[in-house]
Amino acid sequence: MAKHHQASGTLCVQWLCPGPAQQRALLELALRCLRDDRLEIRRALRQRDNATVRERLHRAKGAICTLWPDPETLARLEAVHRQLPRRGSQLWSQAAALESRLLQLEQAMLASLDALGGDPMAQEQQPAPP
Repeated sequence: MAKHHQASGTLCVQWLCPGPAQQRALLELALRCLRDDRLEIRRALRQRDNATVRERLHRAKGAICTLWPDPETLARLEAVHRQLPRRGSQLWSQAAALESRLLQLEQAMLASLDALGGDPMAQEQQPAPP
């Protein structure tokens, strides 16, 4: 299943960008945005901040729909989004499952980036040249 999502996301990025350098740049940007949204969703869920969760879910949905089409993740995202006005253990467990799914998407994106030539997270950790 993960290979299918990686393939569909890679095809979408290839369609949007003509060359490997542009594809890599787009994937790096999408990965950073998705990671930021996932971490912010986690923080907001802990604080029971529904407004922030809603905003970040909307942003993540846009990125997923545009760059990395994944019906299962979108369905989970919609389920959490519909229940946001309410509170309760079911909402929080669905949100935790969504966060796990977003992490799986990040891993698929990293695999595609690796196939394009390296790990962007390793580059971020290296000090900038003087």
